[in-house]
Amino acid sequence: MPIEIRDAREEDGAAIADLMSTLGYPTQPDEMSARLAAIANHPDHRTLVAVEDSRVVGMLGLLFALYYERSGRYARIVALSVAPGAKRKGVGTALVDAAGTLARARGALAFVLNSGNHRGEAHAFYERLGFEARGKAYYKPLA
Repeated sequence: MPIEIRDAREEDGAAIADLMSTLGYPTQPDEMSARLAAIANHPDHRTLVAVEDSRVVGMLGLLFALYYERSGRYARIVALSVAPGAKRKGVGTALVDAAGTLARARGALAFVLNSGNHRGEAHAFYERLGFEARGKAYYKPLA
């Protein structure tokens, strides 16, 4: 069955909550629905879902931003998750390809993303798609 890539809808909240939980970020459906509503109203964010047989099997969150170090825009993949039963079936690639089309249409010059050190399978996936590791990511909570 073909994979459909489309913008996330309000009714996708529960499925996206499951996908975020799969990534290791436990999320309740009502929390995700509230987040999606805020994200959908922000002009620099876009959330895509992959649908197979009327079921959401993947999601990608995209953020558009301006460079400080040079002229132009870039697109940051801020979340990418594929349901365990849908992995290795082209879902992630289809999501990244669709995001690339959107990013180029918005004038983005590149993709950037962070991926935790413990996500070796994800790193291999990104490298197969032409991404290259360029540094380290750091995190510091503010509260």
